[in-house]
Amino acid sequence: MITLSELEKAEAFYELLRQSTSEDGKKAFAWIHNQLGYIKYKQGNYSGAEPFYTKACEIQEKMRPSTDLDLAVTYSNMGLLYTSLNDPSKALSYHQKALEIRKKTLEVNHPDLATTYNNIGLVYDQRHEFSTALSYYEKTLKVYTQILPVNHPWLAITYKNIGLAQISMKERMTGLNNLFKAMEIRKVAFPSNHPSIASICGTIGEVYREAGDYTTALKFYEEALDIGKRTSDVDYTRLAKTYYNMSRILSELK
Repeated sequence: MITLSELEKAEAFYELLRQSTSEDGKKAFAWIHNQLGYIKYKQGNYSGAEPFYTKACEIQEKMRPSTDLDLAVTYSNMGLLYTSLNDPSKALSYHQKALEIRKKTLEVNHPDLATTYNNIGLVYDQRHEFSTALSYYEKTLKVYTQILPVNHPWLAITYKNIGLAQISMKERMTGLNNLFKAMEIRKVAFPSNHPSIASICGTIGEVYREAGDYTTALKFYEEALDIGKRTSDVDYTRLAKTYYNMSRILSELK
């Protein structure tokens, strides 16, 4: 994981590069702006990232062919940014541009295509268009199952996204089956105290709680709590949420 201090050092470095690089060197100038946008994005400063990404995009659109993969990366970055800014219309527009380039340029089972399908699915999720989101997650899964080992963490993320979309569509049992697939992959892929295992256990617990199955929900919350306490970098906010969820269930079981 990149630390805040590392991001600050990188930001200072690229800012020096930006100030010393002429706009005549358009390729380098666009790349520097893209990097600064990415750093701002990773810092959570989304409004600060926007002008850097926009500048990179403007330069690349003028100098590169419409099928250029670097331009697709910038479009993808813009899409992720607008997803974080809760502007799904703009996010979808940029992700569709990235998809158009990648479909023309890459093999059908290229991981960048899978990533783009997933990003589009997340936007439709944000718009509560769960059926369309599911169709893109399934495209992601189709690519990943062709190119990744069966216990790869990216497959776990995809099964989780599919499961949550299905649950939002009132297909609870089918959705839970996919959440369990995600959990099993993570238990194989990661150490037993990994936070992503705690996260999926908490998610499954929440599904059972919403279904009124408090006993099963409590079991998964307890597992999430146990793992969360044993992680190397304890997330106290997540622990507090788990304690709160458990207290609600215990009050229902009295």
